[in-house]
Amino acid sequence: MFNKRHVFFVLLINVFFGMGTACGQSIPSDTPMPENAVNFNPLSIAFGSLNANYEHLFGGKHGVMVQGGYVFGANSGGYSAALHYRHHYHTKITHNGLSSPFWGPFVYYEQSDAKVQNTNTSETYTIDIQYLKFGANWGRRWIFGETFNLVLRIGYGFPAIAEFDWGESKPEEAETIESITKIIAGIDGELSIGFAF
Repeated sequence: MFNKRHVFFVLLINVFFGMGTACGQSIPSDTPMPENAVNFNPLSIAFGSLNANYEHLFGGKHGVMVQGGYVFGANSGGYSAALHYRHHYHTKITHNGLSSPFWGPFVYYEQSDAKVQNTNTSETYTIDIQYLKFGANWGRRWIFGETFNLVLRIGYGFPAIAEFDWGESKPEEAETIESITKIIAGIDGELSIGFAF
């Protein structure tokens, strides 16, 4: 059964691709390209968080991106920060500056807390999580018109620090929950829109 978040998610995807089509094709390679971009991920709102990032391009190919996030869900809260290096490569005539595929390493830190409910006993447990991971990702930025841009990114990171601090008690499945959380937390992704300048 679909809930409001699912409907919101589907509508935003349609808006993304509709805006991209309406804005036309990427800027030709002989046109000067922006060296800065600010993006945010509106899809994250459906999952109880806000995520935004800023990238600056050096020398036409080397990007440095900083990212920040804030979690405001009903059963969770916290913040995150990340630093990415992006090597932009240009293999087609439409690839130019930031408007191109990229790959590179990243470091990500998160401090958060959450409530976990046991479905059998209805007992609620609290957990504080501190997570630091290093990884790599690949992605693509498209710049449409003069400023609008869309970024798609996927990658994975491995934990250097993964600390789980349960409250007064913890469920029997605590180790399973921690293991699954580590696997899921390793995923790095982005589907964002923003402005290049």
